Amino acid sequence: MITADPTTDRREVTWNLVLQYSTVALMLLHGVLLVPLYLKFVGSAEFGVWLVASGVATWIAIVDPGVATLMQQRIAHALGGARPLHAARLAQQGLRLSLALALIVIVVGAVGSGWLLRQIDPRAQVPAAIGWWLLFLSVVGVALGLLASYATAVGIALRDARPHAVIAVVSAAAGIVATVALLAGGRGVLALPAGVAVRGVLQGVLSLRLVRAELARLRASGGNAGDEGGDSPVDLRALAWMGVEKLTGTLAMSADLFLIGRVIDGGMVTSYALTKRPVDLLVSLFQRPSVAVSPTVSFLAGRGESARLGEVVAQASRRLLWLLGGAAVGTWFLLQPLVNAWVGPAHYLGGNTAMILTLTLAVSVFSGLFANLYWASGATIQFCRVNSVLSVLMIAGILGGLHFYGVTGLLVGALLPRLLLATWLFPRLALRALRVEAVARRAIWREGAAVALALLFGAGVALAIQPMATPAWWPGLAGLGAYAAALVFISGALQRELQALAGARATP
Repeated sequence: MITADPTTDRREVTWNLVLQYSTVALMLLHGVLLVPLYLKFVGSAEFGVWLVASGVATWIAIVDPGVATLMQQRIAHALGGARPLHAARLAQQGLRLSLALALIVIVVGAVGSGWLLRQIDPRAQVPAAIGWWLLFLSVVGVALGLLASYATAVGIALRDARPHAVIAVVSAAAGIVATVALLAGGRGVLALPAGVAVRGVLQGVLSLRLVRAELARLRASGGNAGDEGGDSPVDLRALAWMGVEKLTGTLAMSADLFLIGRVIDGGMVTSYALTKRPVDLLVSLFQRPSVAVSPTVSFLAGRGESARLGEVVAQASRRLLWLLGGAAVGTWFLLQPLVNAWVGPAHYLGGNTAMILTLTLAVSVFSGLFANLYWASGATIQFCRVNSVLSVLMIAGILGGLHFYGVTGLLVGALLPRLLLATWLFPRLALRALRVEAVARRAIWREGAAVALALLFGAGVALAIQPMATPAWWPGLAGLGAYAAALVFISGALQRELQALAGARATP
């Protein structure tokens, strides 16, 4: 039985958040910490070819416009509207479409692996037979990943996040174990894509078994007055717009490095990427909570529970704003010391980079929160249109900024469309689409004002001690402490949450 109450909402958001952050952690383990181990068994040339092959395989998967994301939104919305049979039909049809797309990806890999190998390895650093299997297994891993992601997304939409989060984590760990075992067994570079395939098979099979059982329960519950009869076709128009949004977004996110390499040189690409990487990581981490809350928002939107929706949106917004204010102060004053300590002062871009990237972080996270909420409301095509226009404007800003003002101009050109358009448009669209009540809206803006005042105080303290500070870390740390103290003093909502947390810990 699909339930709707605050306890269930909190449980689903919590387990979805566990899934989001555990995925990031396992990616870091697989892609960073274990790399020295991989290089012990695989030559650097073969490892490099595998990295390129993985990237090519991911690009082939662009044939999927986002079936899992769309079905998660629509299924959760249908369940919230008490239409279980409609949700079951959507899940089944989405599965058929995902299977078809996965087969297309595999066929493209089987047919094109030989040609692609010649493009990515023209000097034949890897034997042809091994290279073909390397590419093909990479493509198979991506295809299996599409199916696994779909099954997990549907399970979360069905408000059964806990077992799917556990399955995803266990499958990822099993994939890493399989990779290490195959490397130790002398399978060489083929162990790397094989481990990814193992993960996809386990996650897909186990998650699909759970989904099939839940769908059977939904069908057994029978229809009702609010349930449509007949077939429920997948919204191909929405998928087409999602494909446009995915393509423009991918171009906007990857254009900067390509253009800097073409216009300037590889050294500037390295400095730009390394300076920006901590901020990119923060943006990704801060966007995970809004992704985690989206299925619950879709469910509540389907039920038409505007009061409960307002509580969820206000709570998610204020907590993210509190953290974002601290991250902005830290980025402003700690980015340069961090990059200097990490890769050396020669790789820091300099100038006003820290201030620009601080604003980029704040705008990206703030607008991204409401963009995800707008998506969760069910306004699929409208969301894709707005986001596609923003991506096109970003590409234009990147081109113009780089041409006239170099790398600094590129950063500003990429920022301006979201600063001038997304920061006010997405909140307006999301709050209106979700019918968030006025009291919740005022609470959000009140916390935004409190965070802004605390941020200005923290930045002022950091700027005041900066000329006299010997260790470069001190101004940033002092600014963070001042921000936290000011926010606790200003924000009544934060005071209440801290008191509730202290009371909960004191209760035996």
